Amino acid sequence: MTKLIKGHWINGKEQASITGDTFDVFDPGNGDLVGIAARAKKADVEAAIKSSNKAFTSDEWANANAYMRGRWLNNLARLIERDKDELGQLLALENGKPLGDAIGEIVVAARYCEFFAGWADKLDGREIPLPDGDFAVTRKEPIGVIAHIIPWNYPIDILLRGAAPCLAAGCTVIAKPARDTPLVSVEIAKLATEAGFPDGVFNVILGYGSEAGNELIGSPDIDGVVFCGSANVGIQVLKTAAENITPVLSLELGGKAPCLVLNDGDVERAANGVANGMLHNTGQSCGCRSRLIIPEATLPKALDIIKGVFTNVKLGHSLSEPRMGPLVNMSQRNAILEAIEIGKKEGAHLEFGGDIPQDEELARGSFITPAVFTGVNSSMYIAQEEIFGPVLSILTYKDDEEGLALANDSVYGLSAELWTSDPGRAIAYSRRINSSHVTINGSGGFGLEVPFGGVGKSGFGREGGIESLEAYSRVKSLFMRTR
Repeated sequence: MTKLIKGHWINGKEQASITGDTFDVFDPGNGDLVGIAARAKKADVEAAIKSSNKAFTSDEWANANAYMRGRWLNNLARLIERDKDELGQLLALENGKPLGDAIGEIVVAARYCEFFAGWADKLDGREIPLPDGDFAVTRKEPIGVIAHIIPWNYPIDILLRGAAPCLAAGCTVIAKPARDTPLVSVEIAKLATEAGFPDGVFNVILGYGSEAGNELIGSPDIDGVVFCGSANVGIQVLKTAAENITPVLSLELGGKAPCLVLNDGDVERAANGVANGMLHNTGQSCGCRSRLIIPEATLPKALDIIKGVFTNVKLGHSLSEPRMGPLVNMSQRNAILEAIEIGKKEGAHLEFGGDIPQDEELARGSFITPAVFTGVNSSMYIAQEEIFGPVLSILTYKDDEEGLALANDSVYGLSAELWTSDPGRAIAYSRRINSSHVTINGSGGFGLEVPFGGVGKSGFGREGGIESLEAYSRVKSLFMRTR
């Protein structure tokens, strides 16, 4: 594949950095160079912000009918679907996920555009009854220029998850994708221009978080921030935005999701679902169920199922359609190997995996075999910290109340899974799990129509559903005296 050279997308045009600085983007499956990206510094960020502010107040955007915003979003959906194979291949190369999964992510991104296109002309207000015959109504107005800081694990899904409702509400977008996965975002911005969005409405700047990201979030000329990433970086985002009282509209941070199987739950299905879920995106998901919490007596059965799934997994380069691809980079792999060593030192038993594959074809990539620990208790590092890789911890309990306590013994609250054959217990226990999202008797359970976000150190705000659209609007009250 020809090496790509990508610039920022600012004001409807691809542009090199003003300083001429660039950085390399590598294929985590083999270490090869995928492309060269422009590296934004302060002047580039300022250019993007100026472009977005100008677009926000322009007649072409500010006075566009809401149904036109929806029409442009539908156009973008069609274009993304048209180019899904090429976009998916580029995403697979820079991220490492299997090609089929990458194309699937592109299709989901198009669906975000479709879903929020239908909501664009339905952001209405209300009439408020008042005494003495006075008249008041509310209307919803777009907040303004919104900075979107995008992580590398689902770069296009999360880009459009935020940008689609943002655009539907009438805001403008400045996206800063992660350093590891910058290339596909530029292609999406190009398609937005082709779809009819006015220049400057959808800008993308490339670069490092410590440079471009900080400059963007710290600017007094943006009106809101959306961030998805680690808890530690999220804290810095809040501090930086607070300097200008810039609202952080959504802050999705880490997770340490439990899969709680009650005594009457289906351990076989739960263990199989957790094991296969751990392989998806190489465990690099905030909602990954990395803690399996089961009755003591079911441990042998669950462990056999998990070992069977992990033993037979096919690792490989993204374009070879493996079951599990590499981690996003070598630094990520080193951090996971370190976490595995901590788990062993703390007394947990590594039952399987956690190795660097010796296969010659895998040697150049950042691969690791999926790992499973038993003998884990809640005080251990591997039970508390988000490892962000294919490392599963199994915790056991004697009664269901103890199991619930284990599930809630975390600073995170992004998602959870609950297994029980009793519908009444399903409702009762799901209410008591400290998480914003609970899937009952199944794996995954996420959908773009459903709001998703965190509690505790998993952050705040909701993405997906009508709730995310409303986050990009502010209410204006109009009061009229009638006498």
